[in-house]
Amino acid sequence: MTEKSYIVFRADGNVDIGLGHIMRCLTLAKIFSDSEYKILFICSKVSEFIGNVINSRNYKLEEIEGTFVSSFEDAKKSLKAIENINVEMLVVDHYALDSRWEKDLIDNVNKLMVIDDLANRSHHCDYLLDSSYGRLPDDYRKISNSNCKLLLGVDYCLLRPDFFSLRPAAIKKRKATTEIQSVLINFGGTDLQNLSIKTFSYLVESSYQGDVHILIASSCQYLQELIAAEKKFNNLNLHIDEQQVAKLMLNADIAIGSVGTSSWERCCMGLPTIGVIVASNQNNIAQQLANIGAMILSSRDDLRENINTYISEIDLVTWHKISNKAFEVCDGIGALRVANTVLDPPVNISLLEMDTRHEDLLYTWQCETGNRQYSGNPAIPSLKEHKFWFKASLENSNRRMWLIVFNNSKCGYVRLDRQDKSEEISVLISQTFRKLGLANAAINQLKTLSHFNIIEAEVAETNLASSALFQKLDFKKISNTRYQWVKP
Repeated sequence: MTEKSYIVFRADGNVDIGLGHIMRCLTLAKIFSDSEYKILFICSKVSEFIGNVINSRNYKLEEIEGTFVSSFEDAKKSLKAIENINVEMLVVDHYALDSRWEKDLIDNVNKLMVIDDLANRSHHCDYLLDSSYGRLPDDYRKISNSNCKLLLGVDYCLLRPDFFSLRPAAIKKRKATTEIQSVLINFGGTDLQNLSIKTFSYLVESSYQGDVHILIASSCQYLQELIAAEKKFNNLNLHIDEQQVAKLMLNADIAIGSVGTSSWERCCMGLPTIGVIVASNQNNIAQQLANIGAMILSSRDDLRENINTYISEIDLVTWHKISNKAFEVCDGIGALRVANTVLDPPVNISLLEMDTRHEDLLYTWQCETGNRQYSGNPAIPSLKEHKFWFKASLENSNRRMWLIVFNNSKCGYVRLDRQDKSEEISVLISQTFRKLGLANAAINQLKTLSHFNIIEAEVAETNLASSALFQKLDFKKISNTRYQWVKP
């Protein structure tokens, strides 16, 4: 990366199309900016709020004049905006642009990534990101170039870092919830269909007495109506252009809102939601979340009845089931996974020697679904067995164990067991921190800690991902299931 390397985003956000495209791009921009890339947004018809947000973060903003005419014209204007800069990657998040636009731009940038959630048009790019729940490779194989790398599913949801930071507090709060004291209404920043005030009126009719919080943008055409309602009702609180959305969702007990990108935010916080489809592109998300029980899907006609059922006459058993299912959907670190994949930066981890304090944590990881799939003994040990093994391991002078620490979070562990003139490595990453390159980084660090400069690994023949990882890290295959690294 040179001093003038840019990550460029082509996305729009305004009253007509909402703010979701811009907001998820801003999440990625923050991570790329932290990696010392310069950021440029190319936008048309930018709302004042969005313009202020982009400028307040010291990102550059290039506004395309005029209304959208064609992909060809938009490509010309976009090329003009980047003609004098070195573009490491161009990210496009725009339903009106497809492979025609991408082919016009791809040869003028180092990498091109598309963000989509419709799978309804052709693409030509290096990376394609669609974080829709249940999205499959077959959805894009026929409409994307063969060498495009697909980043699909909720592991890649683009959420701001504060959602992951507040997630442990949300888990604790949801477990202790016994009544609905706070409702969050969230129909998008612009709320084109004026559903926020209608929903609030249903809450008033239901005799709900708790707090109500409405998320809204200053560009909403119904803002004055909402402000008037806030003055009239003491329990109504407006949050205009709110930046602390994760905290609001943490403090809420249930949400009522549209089923767009904010669905992933609510899932990350385990916030039960009565969801209403307000645009056709939300159909897939809504149906998937409803099918797995992570959300209550309501039509506008049934919204009043659902508010009475799930808020006024709350069934706490159902509420907790929805919350638990929501937590399973999204863990809040998808943006880091995307950045790690598309830029392949060095992952900054540290290794912490394990001691008696870490016994329970390691057992929690051992019990996670899938973590022992390729172990010599895939059965999850009993707690008694684990305690015996852990005590013996700490006392074993031929065994060394470390925790993997990333972003101040304990994410997994690595182990070196002395053989004759080598050491055998074992790695376990918590399911929460998959696809971040942590195993890669940890193994590289262990190379510097090896006593014999020879490390071996036992890998099941069916464990293709681990086989590929060790080969990438210069381990040579010495038998069907054995790999060996020797310091050059």
